[in-house]
Amino acid sequence: MHEFSLTKDIEEMDAGELRSTLDEFMEKHGENVEAYAGLEDDLAEYSEQVEALEGDLETAQTYFAEKAADYTHLEAEVIVERFSLAETIEMAGEAEEAEFSEPEAPEEEAEADEETRFSERPEKGRVPSDADKSAFSEQAEDDVSRLLGL
Repeated sequence: MHEFSLTKDIEEMDAGELRSTLDEFMEKHGENVEAYAGLEDDLAEYSEQVEALEGDLETAQTYFAEKAADYTHLEAEVIVERFSLAETIEMAGEAEEAEFSEPEAPEEEAEADEETRFSERPEKGRVPSDADKSAFSEQAEDDVSRLLGL
């Protein structure tokens, strides 16, 4: 864009100077109009590219929303409307991870696996071996007699 400025006040110019100034001004104005037309063409081209990319973006988001729809129990249209592309991709990733991970046992089955009979449970206390039984029984007798004051 060309900027036009006067070096001399208009009232001080004679007719020849005014004509040359007007010619110069019109020439610069014509160049500005051409530059503006070129910018409008560029704007139209970029607008078309943006529209095409927005269409691709919408297609991608719809694709990921459909993948996430079963996992989130939401409809794909709702996901597209309410979530960004990044969030939709994240949900689709979680859905895919859940699909390929091992299913966890239901709570009832997990509790059933944990139930054991009393006889099947390991002993928690110290059980002396045969060699230790005599030392153990002597220690127990000493403890009992001390407690009873014998």
